[in-house]
Amino acid sequence: MLLTITLLVLIGGLSAIIGSIVGIGGGIIIVPTMVYLGVEHGLLHNITTQVAIGTSSVILIVTGLSSSLGYLKTKQVDIKNGSIFLFGLLPGSLLGSFISRYLTFESFNLYFGIFLIFVAILLMIRNKIKPFKIFDKPKYEKTYVDAKGKTYHYSVPPLFAFVTTFLIGILTGLFGIGGGALMTPLMLIVFRFPPHVAVGTSMMMIFFSSVMSSIG
Repeated sequence: MLLTITLLVLIGGLSAIIGSIVGIGGGIIIVPTMVYLGVEHGLLHNITTQVAIGTSSVILIVTGLSSSLGYLKTKQVDIKNGSIFLFGLLPGSLLGSFISRYLTFESFNLYFGIFLIFVAILLMIRNKIKPFKIFDKPKYEKTYVDAKGKTYHYSVPPLFAFVTTFLIGILTGLFGIGGGALMTPLMLIVFRFPPHVAVGTSMMMIFFSSVMSSIG
């Protein structure tokens, strides 16, 4: 029992630190670690794939909330424009959490493995990819003023934002990852958010999407 508690605390603490710094939430650390230690080796009692996904979502609620409050104080969260993403992310998360009930251990390992490879490649190359300018049009332009008074301009086309965040939401609920690993690169590369605002806004969305995933 003591070993189980110690491992969970270490997993949660490490994932929270890494996740809040880079805006990914930490779910991509929590879920595979719990599955590996619990399902594969039995070091965590009564752990199934679904329990790991659900536990990750609950942990990410706390991580997302605490990080969001911190980033709000330093004006690194674009609430207005970030809320646009929630219209797709929240229903997608609910659908994904429903689908996750039917995942077998083998299918979860396969799909999550493919997902992790994709995320790893994306995170490695995201700084080398130049932001897209396809949506750089006046009708899509949004503005944001940070704590230092600097004004940023970027584009958020509603329909494209809804479709992409809905798909990310499905993956969020399906794997219990929070969605930050995909949302942060999306905001940086496609919507051209400034990095510090993308991270803070991502943590806000992780909080809400994790709440929805937990409900599902």
